[in-house]
Amino acid sequence: MIYQFFFPALYWLVLIICGIYVSRRGGSLERRVLWLLVCMSVLSVLVSMMDDNRFHSTGYGLLALDLLLLAILMRIALTSARYWPIWAAGFHMISVITHLAVMAVPDLVPTAYALVQGLWAYPVFASLALGARWVSRGWVPDETSRRRGAPF
Repeated sequence: MIYQFFFPALYWLVLIICGIYVSRRGGSLERRVLWLLVCMSVLSVLVSMMDDNRFHSTGYGLLALDLLLLAILMRIALTSARYWPIWAAGFHMISVITHLAVMAVPDLVPTAYALVQGLWAYPVFASLALGARWVSRGWVPDETSRRRGAPF
C-alpha cells in the first residue's frame, strides 16, 4: 500500500528540511529541540520495529516515548521565554491523546491510528521552524531576560 512508503518518506523529508532550516536559522534552544525530535524519531522507528502489533492496538512503547517527549516539551515550554514551545507541546499532546483514544476504542482501524499518530508531528515541526524564523529575525525575547524577572 502507498501509505506504508509515502507517509514515512514524507515524514523524514519534512524532518530533514525542518532540520536544515532550524540548524541554520535557529538558536540553541531550537537546535536542541531539533536533535530531541530526531532522536525520538529514530527511537520510534526502532520501537515500532520491535512491536508486533503495527498499530492494531495501542503501541505501549510508542506511548512511552511520546509521553517522555511530551514531558520534555512541557518542561521547555514552562521554562522558556519563547512561545513556540507551548505550541509544540500542545500539538504533541494531541498525538499522545490519540494513543489514549485507541485504548478507549480498540477497534479503531490501524491505518487511521497510524495516520493520526504521524499527522501531529507536522505542526510540531512547523512551530519549531517558526521559532527558528523568529530567532533569525530577532523577534524573540532573550532567554536570560526571563530569569531576571521580565514579564514574559
